[in-house]
Amino acid sequence: MLDGVYDEKLEAVVAAFQRHWRPEKIDGVADASTITTLRDLLAATQGGRTG
Repeated sequence: MLDGVYDEKLEAVVAAFQRHWRPEKIDGVADASTITTLRDLLAATQGGRTG
């Protein structure tokens, strides 16, 4: 469920994503670089669709 709360669980998920896809900075913060990486991956797996 999406509730808009950035809690410890979501921070852990973001850190795991960073660990795999962007290991140069693993801090659990969904910064611009993390979001761009996620969007690029989504676009690649959805044939260019991100929305």
